[in-house]
Amino acid sequence: MRSGYFKAAFIGGLVLFSAATTAQAARFDVADLTCKDRGSDEEGILLLYWLDGYLSGRTGDTRYSDQGITRLAMHVERECTRDPNQTVLSIIDRMK
Repeated sequence: MRSGYFKAAFIGGLVLFSAATTAQAARFDVADLTCKDRGSDEEGILLLYWLDGYLSGRTGDTRYSDQGITRLAMHVERECTRDPNQTVLSIIDRMK
């Protein structure tokens, strides 16, 4: 059952990503993205998964967990509230 849910969520994510990139064709350097630049919730979700992948590449930990994504989102939100002028990537780079 979990496998079926994962497939549906993955395919749904691809469709959402395709629709978002087709509609806006957004291209930007994530290193330049500040907390103030964050877009819609849909864009934020895509960015959050990108950041999770970035962290995975940096740490070598390629395991996925819903709790990990939630912690990442809460950490970024907390830090962005503290200083909206900082880059999102600098927040991630300071994570332990």
